[in-house]
Amino acid sequence: VSEFSIDLTGIQPLHDWQIEVRRISPDNVRDYTYNNNSFISAARLKLVEAVIDDKFSFPRSAYAVVGFAAEDFSTPPSRAYHLRGKKIRIPDNYFTREELGTYQAGYTRNTTTGVLETTYQPWTGGFRQELVYTNNPAWVFYDILTNVEYGLGDFIQDTDIDIYALYQIARYCDEVVPDGKGGEEPRFACNVYLNSQEESYKVLKDLASSFRSMMFWVDGKITPIQDKPKEPVYTFTQGNVEGGMFDYSYTGQRARINQVNASWNDPDQFYAQTIVTVDDTANMITQGRIISKDVVAFGCTSEGQARRLAAWHLATDTKETEIVTFTTGINSSFLRPGDIINIQDRHSVDLEASGRVSTGSTTSSIVLDRTVDFPGVGTQGTDCNLYLIFTEPSFFLDQETATINTQVYYRGAVLLEDKDTNPLISEEQGINLLDDSGNAVSVQYNKNSRVEIKEITNFTTSASTITVAGAFSIPPSQDTIWAISRQDDVNSPELKEFRIAGISEDDGFKYTIAATQYTREKFDDIDIDSPVYTTTYVSEAGRDS
Repeated sequence: VSEFSIDLTGIQPLHDWQIEVRRISPDNVRDYTYNNNSFISAARLKLVEAVIDDKFSFPRSAYAVVGFAAEDFSTPPSRAYHLRGKKIRIPDNYFTREELGTYQAGYTRNTTTGVLETTYQPWTGGFRQELVYTNNPAWVFYDILTNVEYGLGDFIQDTDIDIYALYQIARYCDEVVPDGKGGEEPRFACNVYLNSQEESYKVLKDLASSFRSMMFWVDGKITPIQDKPKEPVYTFTQGNVEGGMFDYSYTGQRARINQVNASWNDPDQFYAQTIVTVDDTANMITQGRIISKDVVAFGCTSEGQARRLAAWHLATDTKETEIVTFTTGINSSFLRPGDIINIQDRHSVDLEASGRVSTGSTTSSIVLDRTVDFPGVGTQGTDCNLYLIFTEPSFFLDQETATINTQVYYRGAVLLEDKDTNPLISEEQGINLLDDSGNAVSVQYNKNSRVEIKEITNFTTSASTITVAGAFSIPPSQDTIWAISRQDDVNSPELKEFRIAGISEDDGFKYTIAATQYTREKFDDIDIDSPVYTTTYVSEAGRDS
């Protein structure tokens, strides 16, 4: 077998070409003799192959080139690659974990010079000019929404997205939590390989699930709503519900799950799908059977994150078992899914400790519409709290403590000013709030309402005028909704928290709200340092049989 190569570079470009094969040796058989080492035989043309050497580009693609000897492999060998994936748009004050070389991302990039600063840098809604790799799921979600090549960028603009809500979620995703192996890791990361075309809504829904969120259209913007610790923004009582009626339903005890199996991709097994299981052993013993639920940890390559997801599903399904529906007026039209509300139902707990404020109230002395007995037999006012609704923007402290303008605040406190005594008004102010040391403060923002809570100082067991420790932010206006509950919230059923699941507008400026029970304690259980069990591999090599 002979192989011949013909260099055609000198006569390029070639168009509509043909190959002609000619015989240039003698035709007479007598010209081929043994003496001149020649012979005649049949020849067959086996293959004609055109090899075009050129420089190609692969726009918007990543490719790898591997060379191997054909005699060593009967078929092309399988290959596996560890990729960091797409570079995407991120905020201009943001340094990724990969850039900093640590598991903790930083919001310390100078938005003008791009250098690393030692303190938090305010964000005004801008993005870095260059694309950067990150696996923060909030910005992966944003990239799919805005990218014109493989996302929805031809249909959705930046102005159609609530980027400040997404920024708050991104910071929550970047918070470090125990990984179950003695170290720490970000609360949420997304490492996903999208290798086929899918319906856009499904892709966005899956991506939102990777950071425990759902996607809604709110006030003309795409807004992800995340299940995380939140403060109530409204209170419902018999005084602002149609007919004074709350309708309740419950999940059956025997239908509640006691085992969750979460599938995730294990890097130690070449990212093969693996299952992690979280059990409610006590419920299994009580029920005498296993009721399991299978979930997918989308884009998850961490066993600790998969375990937290399974624990969240288990806690949500077993602790938040009560559903309430009711109809109210236009006063609650601004509420949206994911908001936390208080409900005080005197029919449910057989007491009445709510109503509307009368006239003549101040910030520390609240005149009620009637004389009220404090909840509990013989309970004094000093053992109770007063709740008032204010229809103004709210900023709740979303971390354990913060010192702002020399004042120490604790989780859930209402923040009214920044450290320079400027009043807090806009969401941009909230996401860039700093404490007295220059550290970023995490806040929960609601642009329409807030519930303020103060300790009651009345020493009597009943009162028509309530005095409080400290002062409310402003004097409540007439007809403001008030409610009272005992400070012992563990054993005090008179005020319950619910999460709004859906709102529908009815005829006559009425709104029907469906809400599920909200248990804030579950988040502490989810983020605890639950151990991830591993088996030490012992090699058998070299052992005597």
